[in-house]
Amino acid sequence: MESFKHDVDLMINVSRILSKLTQQSACKAALSRIPSAFKLMLNLLSLYVTNPDLVVRLCFVLGNLTFRDDTIRATIFFDCQGMDSLVNVFSTYAPKEKDSSADQAKSEAVLVKLVRVIANLSVHPDIGPAIASSEQCVQLLMGVLAHKDPSSAEELVLNTIATINNLSYYNIDKSVIIKNQISFTELLARSEER
Repeated sequence: MESFKHDVDLMINVSRILSKLTQQSACKAALSRIPSAFKLMLNLLSLYVTNPDLVVRLCFVLGNLTFRDDTIRATIFFDCQGMDSLVNVFSTYAPKEKDSSADQAKSEAVLVKLVRVIANLSVHPDIGPAIASSEQCVQLLMGVLAHKDPSSAEELVLNTIATINNLSYYNIDKSVIIKNQISFTELLARSEER
């Protein structure tokens, strides 16, 4: 992938294949032995952040990889500084009131997969507190709850609530989740009313 990273069509096709393969534990095990693959995927996220077709597939792959695997979670978060790339993608696709319905649909698809990656990372005992302390990440999660209607964006809202639930487990002084617990309660109540 590294040699052809500037060929977006090829990267979309490779990520499409990886999205299927990473659902298999043997593929996950093989990729876990190539930590540079994670760094490359995160670099591709940054390089093609405005290409939702590629970003959604890469986030799906990262979601598969981080599901039930603390070693991969730690590699992505600590060794690859993956949270920077993920927050950058989150900022790019965060709900905006002016988006056309086509843009909203693509953004929502990316966010569903991206929030799943963050939720998967957040269950790691060393990563969860760091994410819970990230003002930018928590504000982006709050933005999803503030702007998305559960009746039309159910999967995204549920993934966001699950992520917040995971992060609320960490009762640490720097937790932005705990500092904003009243705001979260109000957002959840408002979501229930819609």
